[in-house]
Amino acid sequence: MKAAIFIVFILLTGLVGPLHLVSSQSPPQHLQAGSQLQRGRDENYTNYTVEPAPMGIADYGVGPKGDYQYATTSFIGIADVQSLTVKNGTGDPSMTFQLNVNLQILLGGGRTSHIWIQNTADLDTASRTVMMGADVWNQSSSIASLSDSTVSGAGYLVPCGCSEGGPADYESYAPSSQPGGDGSYSLPMQMELEVNASTNSNGTPTVTFSYQDGFGWQTYDTLSFIAYSRVSPADVSFVVNGARFNPDGSFENAELILGGEYNGLNTTAVASEVGLQLQFWNGHNYQEVYNAYNFGGDTAEGIDNVKVGTSADPNGSLGAEVTTGSGTLGRLYSQSQVSFLAVSVPFESGVMYVRNASSSQEPTGIYPFRGDSVNVTLLPGTYVANLISSDGILTKNLTETLRAGQALQVNVTSVTTTSTSVSSSQRTSTSSFTSLQTSSASSTSSTQATATESSSSPQGNQLELVGVTLVVVVAVAALYFMAAKRRGGRPQPPA
Repeated sequence: MKAAIFIVFILLTGLVGPLHLVSSQSPPQHLQAGSQLQRGRDENYTNYTVEPAPMGIADYGVGPKGDYQYATTSFIGIADVQSLTVKNGTGDPSMTFQLNVNLQILLGGGRTSHIWIQNTADLDTASRTVMMGADVWNQSSSIASLSDSTVSGAGYLVPCGCSEGGPADYESYAPSSQPGGDGSYSLPMQMELEVNASTNSNGTPTVTFSYQDGFGWQTYDTLSFIAYSRVSPADVSFVVNGARFNPDGSFENAELILGGEYNGLNTTAVASEVGLQLQFWNGHNYQEVYNAYNFGGDTAEGIDNVKVGTSADPNGSLGAEVTTGSGTLGRLYSQSQVSFLAVSVPFESGVMYVRNASSSQEPTGIYPFRGDSVNVTLLPGTYVANLISSDGILTKNLTETLRAGQALQVNVTSVTTTSTSVSSSQRTSTSSFTSLQTSSASSTSSTQATATESSSSPQGNQLELVGVTLVVVVAVAALYFMAAKRRGGRPQPPA
C-alpha cells in the first residue's frame, strides 16, 4: 500500500527533486515503435511472475487482439468474503484489499498529471478488525512528489520511506466514528471500495474515497488537487491504457487485489474463500471489465498460497474466485470468452435485473442505469432480463442467448402502458467482440468510458423484431424489494 513497485526508480536515482505534478504527455521512449504487441504478449509479467504477488483481478488494457484504452470517472471493487485468514513470516495476521487505479488530469499544451490512487481495507484476520484508508502517489516522474500546496483533504502527507528525504505521498483514514471504517467485522462480509473522479465548482480536480462493508455507503475523504483550477470535467478521469506506461514506469491499469499490510510486506493465506469483481462506470452503469488477469502489477504488497480463478455466477456476472493452494499468475478471462449485452430503452433511467433463464431461484444481477441505455458483461448463456423504469411502472422482459465473444445490441424503440408488449424492438448482433463504445457525453460527475482496440469496429446485422412483455406493478415492487435485499445497498449511478 505505502510502497509501490515504482519506488525502485527513486532508489536508483537517489534524487530529491522539486514538486512534479506535470509531465510530457508523450510515452516513454521504450514504448515507441511496435511496443503494443510486445506489451500485449509479455510485459504484464514485468514485475511479477510467481507468488507472492498482488493477487486478484486486474485490467491491463490488453486483450486477445492487442492493446486498448478507456477512461472513466468511477471504479468499484467488490469483495465477497466467506472466509479469510492470513499469516506472514512473523505470525502477523494482517492483510489488505486494495483498489488501485490511475488518475489522469489533462492540462493542455501536451501536459498531463499522472496520479496513482489507492482505496484500501486493512484487515486483521485474527481479531477481525478493519480500517479503511487511502494512499495517493504522484507518478508524473520517477522523483515526483506531493505537497500541501498541491493537494488538500482530510489526510496528511508522509515520506514515502524509499529514500532519505524522498518524495511524499498522501494518506487518509476513515475515522473510528464512521460506521464500518475502523472497527470489527463479521463473516460472511460483502465489502465494496469505490473511487470517483470529478471537479468542484472552481474546476479543481477531486477524487472521493468511499466504502461499504455492511453499514451502508460511507465517504471518508475528498481529495482536491488545488494546484489546478478551471479544468474541464472531461479532462479528469481514471485511465486504463495497454499501449504505454506512466512516466515513472508503472502500469496504467486498474486492479483489485489481496496483499500484505503495507511497505512491501507479503503474507500467506491460511484459509480463503473470497469472490472479487472489478467494475467501471461506462457512462450508463457499472460494468465488469472486458479483460482480466489474476494479478496486479503496480503495488508492492503480495500474497502467496492462493489460487485465483474465474468465478461463474448463474446470473452471468463474472470476476475472480480466491481460494487457498499453490497458484499461478495468468489471464482470468478475455473478451473473446465472455459476452456483452447492450440495451437501449425509451426512458431516462431504471434498473435491469438479470437472472439465469433455467431457474427463477438463482440470485439476480442488478444494474441501475441512466441515460437510456445499459451495458453489461456476462458469461455466455441464456438469461432473462427485466428492465424497470425509475418510476417502477414500465417493465420489459427479454430472454436472450449470448455466445462467447458476442456483442448483442437490443434497441427498444417505444413502449405503451396500455398494451402487453412494446411496439417494436430490434437486435443487432456481432459474432465477435472487437470494441464497445458509449456516447461521447460527459459531466462533472461522470465521463463516458470507451474501449478501443487496435482492430476495426464490428459490423452487425439487424435481426427480427421481438416482443417484450409488461409485468404488473405488484410483481415489479416485489422483484425490486427482493433484489435490493439480496445486494444490500448497491450504489446508484453517480449523481
